Amino acid sequence: MDLTFWKSRFDQGLAVLEPFWPYLAAAISLFLAIYVTAHVAQNKRDARAAAAWTGLVWLVPVVGAVLYFMLGVNRIRRRARQLTGGLIDSDDGWLALFRFINPSKEIRISGGREVNLR
Repeated sequence: MDLTFWKSRFDQGLAVLEPFWPYLAAAISLFLAIYVTAHVAQNKRDARAAAAWTGLVWLVPVVGAVLYFMLGVNRIRRRARQLTGGLIDSDDGWLALFRFINPSKEIRISGGREVNLR
């Protein structure tokens, strides 16, 4: 089979999709916008950042979704959460970080802001 055979098959496939491509592009764009909006709503803590990403995704549909997945997803915090077992998100995040770095030391918190490391 030569190249002209594949080119003709490709052209036939494009001819079949030609009347439907605007609907296909709109469906993909809508799916990406809804998916990214849900992801932003679940994972962004800062309301301003969430509103900015949501606006970008809906105003510039495909490009906004690609930019969000490249720049907006915080992979460092997610990896830290995996390594510490979710302790990084607790109120005593610094203590969780210390436990992760130096697990052999015992941490005792006495009243107020005093922390004893033994």
